[in-house]
Amino acid sequence: MLTNSKYSIQNLFRDEEKLMRKNKKYRVNNDKKKIISTNLSKIYKNLKIKILVYIIIEFLFMLFFFYFITAFCEVYKDTQLSWLYDSFISFLFSILLELLISFFISFLYVTSIKMKIQFLYNIILFIYRLG
Repeated sequence: MLTNSKYSIQNLFRDEEKLMRKNKKYRVNNDKKKIISTNLSKIYKNLKIKILVYIIIEFLFMLFFFYFITAFCEVYKDTQLSWLYDSFISFLFSILLELLISFFISFLYVTSIKMKIQFLYNIILFIYRLG
């Protein structure tokens, strides 16, 4: 959520779209284009700052966890190999589970389109928006 500016950009253009739908003769003039352009540049500037903050926070978390793992491995020297083995297995299972879920959702998506099942299609879109 910290690095997502999708909705602010969409809202910027949706406002103009609403004006165009209300008044069929409405045209975007150069002044309005400049305003939209400056608003977009503000959004992108804020996005750059958000991404920088996100990277800094992630780096600090990684430093903390590296310290924690180093301290753990120093205190419990006899369990280092089993911890590494269990971590690798857990990582592998999480990747496999995510792949299976993705393939299942993709299969349902393709099936809903081919069979023209609107209800299933809406459910898949809802699940997609959750992630």
